[in-house]
Amino acid sequence: MVSQRDYEIVNNELFLAYSSVTPFTLCEVCIITSEDRPGLLAAISNVFADNGINILNVSVNALEHSFYFVVDLTRCMTSIEDVIDKLRSFSFVKDVFYRYMRASPVVLPRFIRPTFRGKSVVVLDKDLLQELAKDELSSLVKVAYYMGRSDARFVKNYFSINDPIIEDLLEISKTLQLRGLCKIDSIKMEDCSRIVTKLTDCIDPNIVTEYLRGIVDELYGRKYRYNMEARCIDEHTLHIEIMFSSS
Repeated sequence: MVSQRDYEIVNNELFLAYSSVTPFTLCEVCIITSEDRPGLLAAISNVFADNGINILNVSVNALEHSFYFVVDLTRCMTSIEDVIDKLRSFSFVKDVFYRYMRASPVVLPRFIRPTFRGKSVVVLDKDLLQELAKDELSSLVKVAYYMGRSDARFVKNYFSINDPIIEDLLEISKTLQLRGLCKIDSIKMEDCSRIVTKLTDCIDPNIVTEYLRGIVDELYGRKYRYNMEARCIDEHTLHIEIMFSSS
């Protein structure tokens, strides 16, 4: 069995690195299901456990109905092919992909890609984006605005919010945090027409502000006039107030 000292998972989804101090055999398994209901992960995990297979990493993509595993075959009591056949016998399993991952200094996943809203995306790490923002702020701010509009449009359509009310912004604006642009420290509604929020760990105040402006324009631009005031408390903390009035 692979011990904690024998491998290192650098990142659960994008980059898995393993040391080769001890010989071992890993296997990458991607399972596509036809439905999403309680108990699927447990049923799959039991198949691995019953055959002496140790799960090292698991990632679940609910939107794509897929489960991704990295497993240790060191003490597997049968062939991985037999295990795959058992997994395929489940009525909820559409397909299974797998490959051996022989011990080497670096092991990269083959069957998963980063996704957002069920679509493949390009990942730009926060530190790099902050560094780029120093020289390319104007273009990144423009991207942030349209990204905000796109995310608001997706949420509105996905949840069938045909006529969003101001209070809906309390939830929809949380895409700020899902995008990794900042952390929502607090957000509240005052006087039925005023949203007040404190955002910390901001990637860049201008990027965060324009992303939120994109959300507001998409949701309320045709129905309300609004005024957005953003005040920097420190380099990475923003206090934003949005005041709405009828068009």
